[in-house]
Amino acid sequence: MKFIVFDDEITTKSVTELIEKVDADCVIYFSSVGGDVPPGNIFIDFTKKTEYKIKMVSCHNIASCAFNMFMFSNSEKEVMPYTIGIIHLMDQELHTRDTLKKDPIEMFITQRIIKENEEVLSKYAELGISAGQLKQVAHGEDVVLSTEQIIKCAKVAEKIYHKEPVIEK
Repeated sequence: MKFIVFDDEITTKSVTELIEKVDADCVIYFSSVGGDVPPGNIFIDFTKKTEYKIKMVSCHNIASCAFNMFMFSNSEKEVMPYTIGIIHLMDQELHTRDTLKKDPIEMFITQRIIKENEEVLSKYAELGISAGQLKQVAHGEDVVLSTEQIIKCAKVAEKIYHKEPVIEK
């Protein structure tokens, strides 16, 4: 069993380095203030395709897309005492200048972000995030989750997202 510590912002570089370290069954001690959503989604996809068993242990904080990486990955989950979670929607405002807001590419990206936010709200509801907290998130607020809430979410997430690796022979 291999042990990995990840305590970094979620970026393409940091997630690539994390994935490169997973070369055996492993435990990942995981803490992050969040960062870029696409690299987090890549990690989630990686955990679904790897043959290795991964256990993620949240420690300190799992905020923003790091919360999603922890919950939605195909991994066994453990929550250390005093872990705090922060959830919110992905930022929808890419630029503030009116001329750029009318750009067709930006309009497409904005629509994609809105759709992804709707999907993540649905997943949060599946995890047991309360209706009041979901409403706060939907209104663009940050919602802080206690250790106890994270533990409850992690138990549900394991049932939904943790599947044993299938090793083809």
